[in-house]
Amino acid sequence: MTYTLGVDLGTTASAAAVLRDGSLEPCELGEASLTVPSVVLPRDDGRTLIGDAAALHGGVDAVREVRRLEPGAAGREPHEPMGLLLDAIVEQVAAAEGGRPDRVVLVEPATHADAAHRPYVRVAADFAGESPLVPAPVAAAAVLDLHHGLVPDTTVGVLDLGGELCEATLVRRTTAGFDVVGRPG
Repeated sequence: MTYTLGVDLGTTASAAAVLRDGSLEPCELGEASLTVPSVVLPRDDGRTLIGDAAALHGGVDAVREVRRLEPGAAGREPHEPMGLLLDAIVEQVAAAEGGRPDRVVLVEPATHADAAHRPYVRVAADFAGESPLVPAPVAAAAVLDLHHGLVPDTTVGVLDLGGELCEATLVRRTTAGFDVVGRPG
């Protein structure tokens, strides 16, 4: 069973989608939801709870908004809870799909406001043994291209209505892929 898994570790919620044979399908991660809260609870028994379960059972011990965690907060470096969240999502999807993905692509923050956190996303990907990273607006444009076929030199506006920020980015389709036009913000 071959498939690629795309994961977006958002500030307040995380999402994933499976790409198989040119078809992209979102994954159900939460309780009857396509997203899961970006909350992690590492347990003493080695298991990691994520999302609603982590928030419900973790109380103040649950690590929330893992992408915004500052170094040393909650007694951890930022990449650790992000890596645990990523690993738990990969395992959850693998269980639903009947096997691990051949490749995992992780969406990385695009804006200058998130620049300080980009290195932690890279380390989280390494921590979980996953890569490569794709800027969030490029991932969105690639999905649009997959469904509608963008021709080279087409520019699209990507609006990300996140849980914490609203970000806008222009992305241009090139013959080789996509370029971010200007500075996202």
